[in-house]
Amino acid sequence: MSAVDLIAAIEDCGGRVFLREGGIKLTAKRPLPDDLVARLKSAKSEIVTFLQRQEISVHDGGKSETAFRCQQCCEAITDDDEFINSATGGVRGRLHERCYRAWYDAHLRGRYPGS
Repeated sequence: MSAVDLIAAIEDCGGRVFLREGGIKLTAKRPLPDDLVARLKSAKSEIVTFLQRQEISVHDGGKSETAFRCQQCCEAITDDDEFINSATGGVRGRLHERCYRAWYDAHLRGRYPGS
């Protein structure tokens, strides 16, 4: 199972996987199946690599820096924020965890291109 498939399976069970301080953080409203958690643990390095590749580099005036704005509210995502990496229609970005549901619902309604 690829990192993308594993993340999708976790989300299908009500969980979320986040990139956090060089590792991953798993949250869920209810316990996830043991086999799914075991697969997550065994694929941790692949998932970290996948999530790190989701970051968008912004180049400004020859000075390269990584900057992130939430795809829903457009506010900056800081080191203290919980966030979700996204890749929709080939466009990669990040969302505040608190903005995810509104962003997801908007995609279901066809508000954004590529949904």
